[in-house]
Amino acid sequence: MTEQEQRLARARDEIASRVASFKATQEKFKREREEYFVTTLEKAHIKVLLAGITLPPDYGPDYIHSFEAVFREMAEKHHPIFVPMIYKDLAHVPDAIQSDGIHPTAKGSEIIADTLYAALKPMLRK
Repeated sequence: MTEQEQRLARARDEIASRVASFKATQEKFKREREEYFVTTLEKAHIKVLLAGITLPPDYGPDYIHSFEAVFREMAEKHHPIFVPMIYKDLAHVPDAIQSDGIHPTAKGSEIIADTLYAALKPMLRK
C-alpha cells in the first residue's frame, strides 16, 4: 500500500470512528429524552403537546428520516397530543417562508401558531 493509500485509509477510519461516536451520542440523547419524558412528565401527569419538525434537505435523507422518526417514536410510545409537522399548513401559502427556504415569516409563524393552538386548545379545557 502506498503512502497516499495509507493516508486515505487512516482518514476513512477516522471518519468512520467520528460517525460512530456521533451516532452513539445521538442514541444517548434519545435515551435521556425518553428517561426525562417517563420520569418527569408522565409521573407528574403533565399533558404534553409534541410538535414535530423536519430538517433542510442538505442534511441528507437518512439523517432527516432518523430525525423525524424520533418524534413519531415518542408519540407512539407515550401517546401525547401529537402534531407530526408544524410546517404542514405552510407548503402552499405564498410569503409564509423566508427567502432561505427554511424559516417561517411572520405570516408563517401565525399559521404555525394556529396549527399548534388547534392541538393545544383541548388540553386547556381541563
